[in-house]
Parts: sequence; structure tokens; C-alpha cells
Amino acid sequence: MIMNRTSLATGAALAALLANPAWAGEAEVDPKDMVTITATLQTGAWLDPPDKVGLAGLTGTVMQTGGTARMGAEQVDEELERLAAGLSVGIGTDSGSASLDVLKKDLDRGLRI
Repeated sequence: MIMNRTSLATGAALAALLANPAWAGEAEVDPKDMVTITATLQTGAWLDPPDKVGLAGLTGTVMQTGGTARMGAEQVDEELERLAAGLSVGIGTDSGSASLDVLKKDLDRGLRI
């Protein structure tokens, strides 16, 4: 079954789409319904000890993929998917950042991740 952006699946068609794990959905969201929170951190590779080059980048990767104190990495991914939210963390040469994109209605749940 092929659906384009203007199609709306209901009933059996919707059930078939949801039962197919290969299906990737897309929904248009009004930007007014979204919240983006970004934190910029004073950190970076410039702080790496000489004998631990790459530590900052590795830290950013682990922060992005390693889960939290309350949730494992897989649980974080599942919760973000449920919320249709995005979370990114990165540490570069002279700074680091963390960003959360989430629907306004799900902001509290997104921040708890």
C-alpha cells in the first residue's frame, strides 16, 4: 500500500500500515505546536587532556546514545519515538550543545527524559 502526504488512512488501511514495521509515517506539524530547547555548554575538545585526545567527542556520543540514570538507551529511544521528539547532543572543538525538539503538549515528558 502506498500513501502520499495528502492521503489519510483509516480503518483497515490504517491497521495495515501500523502492522507493517517497515512503514515510516510522516505527519505535518504546525511549528507553533513545537518547542525547541537548546543548551550550549562551555566545553569541548580544547579541554581534552593530552593523553586522552577525543574524550570530549566520545562523551558527547555517549550522552546522545547511552541512556540516562533512570532509562536505558533503548528506553530513551522508544520514549522519544513515542513522543515524536528529537534529542541531540554533541561536543565539538570549542563548545558542546544539547537540543530537544518536542510538541508543546509533551514538553514535561520530554524534559524528564
